[in-house]
Amino acid sequence: MSAVKILTQRLPAEWNGVINWAIQNDVEDSLKLLIDSSVIHDDFHFLPTIIHRLESNNCIETLSRWSKSDSYAYHLYRLIVCFQSDPSIISDSNILSDQKAAKRQLFSKLNSLYLLSLLIERLPLGELDETQWFERLRLWLVVKAMRAASNRNLQDIFLRNLVRYLRTAADKHPEKLKVINQLMVDANGYHPFSRAIEQKAKQLLLKSGYKSYDVDFLKTLIKICNNNFHPEDFELIQPIYEVVNLLPGATGIQNSSDAETDSETDSYEEINLIEIPEEVDADIVVEVDVDPEQPQELKTLRRNSILLSTVEELQFLPWSWNKPNPIEIASLLTSNERLLHSEKEVEQLLAALVWVALNTGRSFRRALTLQIAAIGDDWTLNVNEQKLVRNQPCRKNSWLPKTQ
Repeated sequence: MSAVKILTQRLPAEWNGVINWAIQNDVEDSLKLLIDSSVIHDDFHFLPTIIHRLESNNCIETLSRWSKSDSYAYHLYRLIVCFQSDPSIISDSNILSDQKAAKRQLFSKLNSLYLLSLLIERLPLGELDETQWFERLRLWLVVKAMRAASNRNLQDIFLRNLVRYLRTAADKHPEKLKVINQLMVDANGYHPFSRAIEQKAKQLLLKSGYKSYDVDFLKTLIKICNNNFHPEDFELIQPIYEVVNLLPGATGIQNSSDAETDSETDSYEEINLIEIPEEVDADIVVEVDVDPEQPQELKTLRRNSILLSTVEELQFLPWSWNKPNPIEIASLLTSNERLLHSEKEVEQLLAALVWVALNTGRSFRRALTLQIAAIGDDWTLNVNEQKLVRNQPCRKNSWLPKTQ
């Protein structure tokens, strides 16, 4: 499979230094995705503020977990870590204050730079877990905006509405903040996090007493959970980064008004919520039909699949067989370099699999399941080409033509 990358050089000269730095550190794609999603092509001075807001311990810890299952979170995680390792590349003097409302700093750009406005806004005061939850939800919207930007959607109405709700909640709207805190979930992975938010929002919609803008917020949140975006000015703002067949695309870009149908309203009542036992530490338990016989490539694409974890992974240990510490990684790289130049083919293959585990989102356990062949439906190690290849993923279509 060949990936086609189209780059449109339209950045001002002031970006040259940081772009060259990104190329040297192999985070050029990550940086350009962040630029597109925040729409700061002509506003280089806003970049330090964005990086500063995304490099908190809470954000880094969350991104490190999400990056294992989502490529956009992985892009953002690598970029922020690289900026942390070389802070001199951007100036701290350009960071905007979080003590001043975003509307008083962005003025006329508040509507177009909606993602930046959310990052500028001060985190709401309250309990520590509520503040960290708001920051994680804000980070989740940044990752969603990067997904939308990869599909040439740099101005999305749904994302803008969600950002406006969060921004006003943090500024001076305690009732909105109460709704946001009611959405709090404790899921670790990116996809479980999205799924839990969706189910919690649907659960809240079954209750009465919410105002119209709260209901609109919850319904829009459900759509974004399912990557149903609503682009605006789709062709007017050209991205600087576009990838075809490399990053996963949004599953449903909608150009209509996207009015809710009766079937969508009824679907909120079809959720099979299970009574939570006392020994289970969770907010929601949902019963869904699963097919444990599905291949791995389909399991990772479907939210209602079963992904088995080892006992070690469920312990969330800081260092483990799948997550070696820095000293072990350094030793492993030295040994791996020797194996790569070995005359024995089996040692070369082992080194290649170790390299895959160290440089991709696959664990060591899953790297050992890679097939060694010319090509396959899942990622396959092609020895002759010395590449990781796979067949282009195809959507599983459940529709079948009628006999008549």
